[in-house]
Amino acid sequence: IYNKGIRDTRNFYGGVMANEWMEKTMIFHIIFQVIAWIILVIAILKILFKKNLSTINPSSRISLMEGIKDLLLTGFMLIAFMLLINVALKINERIVSIFSTTIPDYAAFTGINNDYQTFAGCLLQIYYLFITIYLNFVYIIRGLMVAVLIATAPFFIVSIAFEDKNKKLFNTWVKQILSNIFLQSFHAFILSFFLSIQMTTRGIELAIISFA
Repeated sequence: IYNKGIRDTRNFYGGVMANEWMEKTMIFHIIFQVIAWIILVIAILKILFKKNLSTINPSSRISLMEGIKDLLLTGFMLIAFMLLINVALKINERIVSIFSTTIPDYAAFTGINNDYQTFAGCLLQIYYLFITIYLNFVYIIRGLMVAVLIATAPFFIVSIAFEDKNKKLFNTWVKQILSNIFLQSFHAFILSFFLSIQMTTRGIELAIISFA
């Protein structure tokens, strides 16, 4: 969560996924880029067809202007996509690094200072075990989701040129990729808060906070 250990090395891309995953992701991204530009050419032909109608139908003229705007936006997003994603990843990293400075002792989350010979100590060890398994699962799935969303990004971006004004497909994709990227920032804040409280509590309070 705090990009420590192996996630703080060059082996990980933006603290999200292994570099090997990112390399494979970019291969599929390029494939979808090619497909997207082919689809964009089809959209341009569609616009040219509407241009012929615009001399007759006023509503077609308005639709033509909207279509041109969508094409320009689509082209810009296809070209600048990786730049925008890297900016989002950098912002997420900065937020995470800020919250990581609020925890003076990372060992507080591992439970190594607990007494294994008491029932409460054993219970806390079980809590920590499930927390560790859960967070590893969440971040592996997060890495896979971001990889898939980056790989298929051109498909969702090019939908701008064909969808109606609501552009639901593109909007859904944007929400998904941003929520997966900034999930780490949210977790960094929540854990910083909870771990700070843990250091001043004992017994049942510590167990409930760990569970929360």
